[in-house]
Amino acid sequence: MNDFPLAGLRVVEISQVWAGPQLCSCLADMGAEVIRVESALGTDFGRFSKVERSPLRAFLELHRHPRSRDSYISINLGTAEGHDLFREIVRTADVFICNIAPRAMEKLKLTYEHIRPLRPDIVMATISAAGLTGPRKDLVGFGPSVNAVAGSDSLVGYPETGDLMSSYWDPDPVMGVAGAYGVLLAIYHRQATGEGQLVDLSFFEVLTGLIGEAMLEYQMWGRLPALRGNAHPVMAPHGVYRADGDDAWISIAVKTDQEWRGLCKAFQRPELADDPRFRTFDLRRKNRAALHALIQEWSRQRPPDEAVKLLQAHGVAAARVMTVGDAFLDPHDAYRRTNITVLDNTITKDQITYGIPWRLTRTPGALRRMGQPYGIDNVRFFTSMLGLPESRVQDMAKRDVLK
Repeated sequence: MNDFPLAGLRVVEISQVWAGPQLCSCLADMGAEVIRVESALGTDFGRFSKVERSPLRAFLELHRHPRSRDSYISINLGTAEGHDLFREIVRTADVFICNIAPRAMEKLKLTYEHIRPLRPDIVMATISAAGLTGPRKDLVGFGPSVNAVAGSDSLVGYPETGDLMSSYWDPDPVMGVAGAYGVLLAIYHRQATGEGQLVDLSFFEVLTGLIGEAMLEYQMWGRLPALRGNAHPVMAPHGVYRADGDDAWISIAVKTDQEWRGLCKAFQRPELADDPRFRTFDLRRKNRAALHALIQEWSRQRPPDEAVKLLQAHGVAAARVMTVGDAFLDPHDAYRRTNITVLDNTITKDQITYGIPWRLTRTPGALRRMGQPYGIDNVRFFTSMLGLPESRVQDMAKRDVLK
């Protein structure tokens, strides 16, 4: 029997794409009853996009992000009747999650000021580009674009050319986990005081908090951090090196002189530890080009797994640079990813692309249900939850109230 730490907590969500659905998945996997409210009129363009997608992307958007929900219902909030239905549902909720643009929240009357009168002790969480207050509160954007506004992209590039190293990283899943943390803190506060509150989560604020060292450098010295490529301010060597094989690479990071000596032993060249060019961190940083050439000469002669195993055995932080396919098939990743309880018999463990990232020994949670098409639970939900006659539910569907 699986114990769920959030059993008894009811969550209503209007969320889209990744951040909000990720937040609710964190709660749902741990047992919260999550009611997902959607609309084909635009609640989640990730679910209803007409853009051609790969089978994997379609699978993720349908199944991963909105998984473990207890109910998938559809309501057209643009109708008065639909809005009244939604308000009745929210009156029964402990938590309301909303990650649509602040202007859309105002238009649909979904702000905290509109929601709180329905249940004064409700915890409401919003996720927006720049938060609900401040000069940029009306900023509209997605994770990668907010990376640019928050300064993250300015730190990632090659010093020789200034070229951006990667524009792929999307902060949405980080936002989802951060939002779940905020919601749980608010629930904890409500249990102690009986008071609900608004959790206002800002992409901009979370991202600037992740580059605190660079912000501090600018605050203290008034200078912008220089692009470093793979170089590191307190580690040398620190980089990615080609290994033997087709597009094979390994990463190596050395922080202490002791680790440097371990690397030299792995190279079977202990004399390098006291080489006047590399004896201390400052010397290794100063002579970084010569150091990289030396490591590259060694690494190119060895398969990546062999090189990593040898370096690790000598206390050096080293890892193979994996492709997405390598990571998915990696025995350790597969073990951790699939070693969870799955209560939905429509999926096998080898199909799981994302497990539960934390391990609780007594209340581990479970993947309780795969994502479902929107509105699939309408009849069951509205007849059992709100006590509506099935004939009325069918009538509302015909009149696009449930769309």
